[in-house]
Amino acid sequence: MAFTVSFSPSAAVAKMLTYLAIEDEPVGADIIWALGSNDTHVPMRAVDCYKRGLAPWVVFSGGNGHRWADLSTTEADVFRGAAIAAGVPADRIVIEDRSSNTAENVQFTLPILRARDIPVRNAILITIPPFQRRASLTIATHEPALHCLNAPADWGDPTAWSPTDLVRGAQLCVGEIDRLQDYPARGFIRFDPSTLPAEILETAGLLRAWLDALRAT
Repeated sequence: MAFTVSFSPSAAVAKMLTYLAIEDEPVGADIIWALGSNDTHVPMRAVDCYKRGLAPWVVFSGGNGHRWADLSTTEADVFRGAAIAAGVPADRIVIEDRSSNTAENVQFTLPILRARDIPVRNAILITIPPFQRRASLTIATHEPALHCLNAPADWGDPTAWSPTDLVRGAQLCVGEIDRLQDYPARGFIRFDPSTLPAEILETAGLLRAWLDALRAT
């Protein structure tokens, strides 16, 4: 596929993130809940929310996820170490370190919190920007009584990313559109794929073609 001079991968990724990285105004909640990855922007967003007094507990969920083979320990442990180093008291952190996907984040974390008598009526939900919409949908599907405020990690402006980060961001964004189309039929999320905006589908297609062209060179 030939690309015109007007096509900008960074602008395309930025457009995708306006849809995927849904964000609410953070207000007081029972917990700050950060879902695992290898990206320490996530625990830093949790640290910021904790230091602003938005919740008394910080919860990190994530075991040995299949996407982050570079980690030598669990995602939750990586996040816990980063948060403690940034000043969050260890006794204010709860970890769940067995889950390998978002549904398991929900299924494994909530019983731990209930066993510790930590109320879980509402949460500030944090993950990497491309995953935020699907993470929110997953929790709404598996634990509809839990109200989540979305607070994705801050990745900054894609126009300032390195070429490697831009490729990885594009891959994650395109993959999320595939999951939003595929996961409802598999019962993972309640979502109507027909509501995906045409502009987002078109942009995902352009990014997919750009990634294919890169692989072919």
